[in-house]
Amino acid sequence: MLRLPVEIGHFRVEAKWLLEVAQRPDCPEYPSAVARGRASLHLLMPRVELLAHSVPDQRPRWAGMHALAQARRALDRTPHTERAQERSEYARRLAEAMRLLCGQLRSLATAWIPAYAPGIVPAGCFWDAVRVTRRTGAELLTLLGDETGAVIADQRYGAMYWLTPPDTGTALCLPGNLARIRSTGHHVVIPPLQPRNESLVQWEVRHEGLSGWGWLTEPAQLRRALNAIAQERPIGDSDARR
Repeated sequence: MLRLPVEIGHFRVEAKWLLEVAQRPDCPEYPSAVARGRASLHLLMPRVELLAHSVPDQRPRWAGMHALAQARRALDRTPHTERAQERSEYARRLAEAMRLLCGQLRSLATAWIPAYAPGIVPAGCFWDAVRVTRRTGAELLTLLGDETGAVIADQRYGAMYWLTPPDTGTALCLPGNLARIRSTGHHVVIPPLQPRNESLVQWEVRHEGLSGWGWLTEPAQLRRALNAIAQERPIGDSDARR
């Protein structure tokens, strides 16, 4: 399973450094710190905007839009003065906008999970999905053990889904026909956190209490497990379904 993405930790470190520089607006590091802060906002904003527009619930969407608005205001207020107080305030605004976007990025990581009933969620935004049959899924669970992320069981089609970070599914180079990738342009039925017992779409494995990124499986580990399964299968033995 994945921990908090490295890039979020990196941006938080950048924001902390920018706050320190804001207390010393005349220091030599100020121009480069501000430039890096602005670049970080430009990197964070499209990702937050994409996730915010993709969530089914309006509340996290509004929170994401609010964070984006604050980031845009921070970028628009380029200081045209040498006054130390204004330079300090500008750096602080950039840092606070970075921290707010990082918080929203983490919060939105689980906003795709429906609240009360199964919902259709687009792949490629929050995650890519790797679909396998029940037979292959049972073997994957054994091989991955505690390293697995969340797993969805869809009894309607005898299928199981593993979730990987977005844009990674198509690069998995999965062996044979053991699995199908669901990425941009596809949709997956997601169960709520507390699905009804009679629901045909359930969580086979879920990670309560973790950040949303703990629901994802490390692509390299998933690929290794699938390769191990493929090597044990007789030639021509494939049970992947579309």
